Amino acid sequence: MSNAKKQGNYFNFLPGYFKWIGLVIMILCPLSFLLIMEFTDPQIFKNKPEIIQLVCTDLLILGLFLIAVTKNKIEDELTVTLRLRAMAMAFCAAIVYAIFQPIFDIVWGDPVKQVKGNIVIMFMLVIYLIAFFFLKKKR
Repeated sequence: MSNAKKQGNYFNFLPGYFKWIGLVIMILCPLSFLLIMEFTDPQIFKNKPEIIQLVCTDLLILGLFLIAVTKNKIEDELTVTLRLRAMAMAFCAAIVYAIFQPIFDIVWGDPVKQVKGNIVIMFMLVIYLIAFFFLKKKR
């Protein structure tokens, strides 16, 4: 049995430099979106304008995910507990968001839309990163 399984650490996080890769992906995504919209023919995306938005959203999710699963310099039991607490907070916030978003649409007079999965995932990752940051600072 490996040493990681003896200690109960079943998830291997990515090396620290993946945090920078995630940040680069997140920065280049909006820039590439602006460049594509500026320098390409608008007729190319006339029939499917949501393609660029979908690709950019997926790249933002990928960048956030890479940042979220990158290990810290000190990865101990406390850090794993903080990660779990931050993930629980993000999960609860996503449930509240999915429940109350249609209610806010009704109150504000907007047409009621179903909450998209990629938006919920991005929301969860952002909440997770914010909660994990503040929990680490608080310890």
